[in-house]
Parts: sequence; C-alpha cells; structure tokens
Amino acid sequence: MVKGRVIASGASDRRGGGYRRWGWRQQGYTYTESLVVIGVLSIMALTATPIFSEVMENYRVRAATTRMYSQLQWARQQAVTENTDVRVRQDLSGAVGVERKTASGWQVVPFGVVSASGGGGLGETPDVVVNLSGEIVFSASGRAKTAGTATVTGYYGTTRQVAVSPGGRIKVQ
Repeated sequence: MVKGRVIASGASDRRGGGYRRWGWRQQGYTYTESLVVIGVLSIMALTATPIFSEVMENYRVRAATTRMYSQLQWARQQAVTENTDVRVRQDLSGAVGVERKTASGWQVVPFGVVSASGGGGLGETPDVVVNLSGEIVFSASGRAKTAGTATVTGYYGTTRQVAVSPGGRIKVQ
C-alpha cells in the first residue's frame, strides 16, 4: 500500500497544472532578454573575426604555394620532355614565368604566370606575395642547374617556401 495523497485519474495537481501563480503564461521573450542575446552574439562574432582572417590567409598562402609548386614541377617536366634547359624566373613586375632555351635565346612557355600578388594565369590570390630567390634552371636530365627558393608570404605574415634542390627535387617547406 502506498502512503500519501491519492489523485483520481484525469485530475490534475494544482501545482503541476501548467499555470503560474498569477494565472497567465509568458509568450515570447522580453526586450531585455533579446538585447542580452544580441550583445552576446555580437561579442562572439567580434572575437571570431580575427581567427577567420587568419584561416583565410592560410588558405590563400597554401593555394599560391601549391600553384608555385605545380609551376616548378611543370617546368622540370618540360625540361626532360623537350630535352632542353627550362628556367623559372621572376621579372621586374614580380611575375614568375617559365621560359625554354632555344637556339635564338629564351622563349616564354605558355603555362600562365604566378604574379607577385600570387595570381596570374592560374587564378588570382589577393594579399599574397611570391618572391623567387633567383632564377631556377632545370637541365634536360631534370636536375637543377641553379637551385633556389620561392617564398610565398601572406598579408599578415604567414610564410611558406617551395625549395628546389640541386638534384631537381621540389619540396614545400
């Protein structure tokens, strides 16, 4: 036998009946509650903005680094395929291009360029600068006659490098 108060089926306890002490239910939120929520969300958004900027810069620098790596790989492949010297160099405007050695001199190879701002024929990457340490020349064997490094730098200082060893190995650092 259970001791205590017995409630008939279908009846409701006065305290659990779903109404408040004053007899009305609150619908929605007050103006003050809404302002507090908006304030908290604003602070969270302001805190996340610098982090988002850093993440976007990392993606931009990675994209420009990948394009530079691809361009160097392609130049090395062209040197082996065409059995001639191929160089990658940066001109006075800062654009990085590929040139092939011919009997009449160096000829530009249509691949697209990686400009000093990271863009060019492969797509634009804003706020990214590419600097080549000097010209990189690949021989017909695929080895690098002159090794070098391409440094990719973002607006906020994020830096990655693509290095070419004397053996012709291209490595992202």
